[in-house]
Amino acid sequence: MADHHHASELEHGTAGRKAAAVVFIVGITALIVALDRFGVFGPGHEGGEEQAEPTPRTAEQLGRPLLEPSVPQNEQAPAAGEGNEAPGPLSVTGNYSGSEIRTAGYSEGMSFSLEMSLDQRGYAVYGNYSNSAGDAGNLKGSVEGEAFSGRTESLMLPGNFCDFEAEARQGGVIIQGEFQCSTGDRSRFTLRRR
Repeated sequence: MADHHHASELEHGTAGRKAAAVVFIVGITALIVALDRFGVFGPGHEGGEEQAEPTPRTAEQLGRPLLEPSVPQNEQAPAAGEGNEAPGPLSVTGNYSGSEIRTAGYSEGMSFSLEMSLDQRGYAVYGNYSNSAGDAGNLKGSVEGEAFSGRTESLMLPGNFCDFEAEARQGGVIIQGEFQCSTGDRSRFTLRRR
């Protein structure tokens, strides 16, 4: 009987250690995810995959001969920035302020002040926002042409996020668009760079 009681204690002790190990691993994982969301590991670690920009390759690296441009002697080649070069992305870096008007949800028809601080790196945009309704959080997005889209994640209301689509006008001075939030709230916003 003593052996049976001793074996039972060993089984319970082993199960407790396994449960403690699982709780520890889950806790560490949650901590790493939270730190990543707050940007501790830097931008570009979305989903664990770092987004690297392609490195331009020269003609020599591609195994092609270097060609001299064929410009007749009486003509000049276009200066840098002229011609058929693809323009870089529109810049939305800066501090913006404006208003947000709810079009659907609990506070439909209400107007709030909205502020964003944006930092653009290539086509990727990172930043934060706050509004007069007491909400604040982080923002990740991208710029393509004059389209600016992404997601805000609330720090005040955990689990609440809003996807947005906007248009950057006047060279990125004005941003107008719409939020569609996980809570069902929707709103239109207009921001101007300060």
